[in-house]
Amino acid sequence: MPAGTDEEKFKTACGQWAKDMLDGYDYLLAFHLPGNDTKTTQPHCHVLLRTKNREGKRIHLANDELAAMREHFAACLLKCGIEANATRRWSRGKTQQGISQAEHHVLNNRRMSEQDRARVYAIAKKRELLKRQQAQVEKVHSAFRDGKVIPDSPSIQKTKKTRKTVVYLAEQASRKLIDSPYAEEQQLGRKMQNYYSKLEPVESAEQKTLRQLNEAKQQQIKRMQAMRKRLKKGSQKPER
Repeated sequence: MPAGTDEEKFKTACGQWAKDMLDGYDYLLAFHLPGNDTKTTQPHCHVLLRTKNREGKRIHLANDELAAMREHFAACLLKCGIEANATRRWSRGKTQQGISQAEHHVLNNRRMSEQDRARVYAIAKKRELLKRQQAQVEKVHSAFRDGKVIPDSPSIQKTKKTRKTVVYLAEQASRKLIDSPYAEEQQLGRKMQNYYSKLEPVESAEQKTLRQLNEAKQQQIKRMQAMRKRLKKGSQKPER
């Protein structure tokens, strides 16, 4: 929150937001205010949340749910007499994501050039990318080791439905072209069938990697089985 925000009103708004949005979860609010922290100029609140509620369900926040939380927090602030809105970064003309809290403190603790600031931002983004890649590798490794599949994400499910519709329409169109009395249209219909029959499966990067690993494993098993057959056949040849 901006410097000068009424601390008591801010605490009341945070408490009301948590009560409304985190019902059923165990949580703790920690306030950093100019009144209790000499290094703080802008009041803010940290939420420590137990990710499983009292029924054992783990919290999962989609983008629309996060947006709803932002909007409700703005409503709580307004109700307590603090001017606020829930505009998104892009609507304010901000296209770059902010840096982490740790990097923010680094920037505040020493004077840096624009090049240094850009370097810190690039390092932070690279760290996030590496973290995501590591999570993907661990996900594939776990599924490969346990012989399990990686379930489709909502976006993959949606893409599969779209693919199914497109392939169906293309199949109908190609059949009509093949049945045409014109050679050019017949050739086009055969090309369409050939193209859509060779489409790669709809899958995420993790699913593709897992599929390739399983295919390589099956090929190795077949080679080993063929080798055993050859050795067995050679050992059974009668001596002369």
